[in-house]
Amino acid sequence: MKIAIIGASSFIGFRFFTHLRGQFDVVGTYFKHQKHQEMVRLDISQQADVELFIKTYMPDTILWVAGSKDLTLTEDNLEYAYSVNTYPLSYLIWSIDKLDNYHPRVVFFSTDYVFDGVRGNYRHTDTPTPQTNYGISNQKAEYLLQHNYDNAIIIRTSAVMGKGGTFFDFLVSNLQTKEVLELYDDTIFTPTPMALLIQCVMDLLCGSYTNDILHICGSSVYTRYSFGMQIRQILQSQNPSSKLAQIIPVKSQVNKQRLFFPNLSLVSSFPLDDYRSELI
Repeated sequence: MKIAIIGASSFIGFRFFTHLRGQFDVVGTYFKHQKHQEMVRLDISQQADVELFIKTYMPDTILWVAGSKDLTLTEDNLEYAYSVNTYPLSYLIWSIDKLDNYHPRVVFFSTDYVFDGVRGNYRHTDTPTPQTNYGISNQKAEYLLQHNYDNAIIIRTSAVMGKGGTFFDFLVSNLQTKEVLELYDDTIFTPTPMALLIQCVMDLLCGSYTNDILHICGSSVYTRYSFGMQIRQILQSQNPSSKLAQIIPVKSQVNKQRLFFPNLSLVSSFPLDDYRSELI
């Protein structure tokens, strides 16, 4: 099976690229940062580039992890959010439709931000109510796939955690180098262990899932503070003599964090939380 990873130079994409290359025929794309010499440059904002890539490689499965997850950039410009998170999916569908007898499975990675973050415990059957440009642009991409392509899986995941992830690396580094670390205790989420996401995607690749929306995330609900405390506990157990930062709970409103919501937790059907492998 030939698998294309669109956005293979991203945090999640590169972990998939590294894991899948030994088991499948994999082609990965990058835009700015070529993390592996075999990656192919692709500008997903250009329809002609997407068409050429699909026509050239014709993968059996497409893992789409491309786009912008930078909430600061997307909130400043909705059209920018559309240009990198929504329109490229229409280019993909159009490119596939142009080819005869070609119907690959598309796995699109969406986000918990398609929900409003008020009540939490969102299921895949709940109606999206995005409150950010990032969430809106992803919800529109989901809609495009649901109504225009019949061999797609939409995976909504939440705060994927592992080595190379922005918040995870920030957390581990500051626990090991600072005396005090402040983390929000009023924003609830369901972080996703990278190992869990990889395993679930492997199961999907070997199964017959199609035309589904799936929530893949950890089974435990945390605040940033309680998650930090868990990681601290794991680090301490691995090295009892290490001196780690004291974690202090603070409120997100203190720093006027408008992009943190009271409760963005998802309900997943794949309950497994294990971050130990990310701390070795």
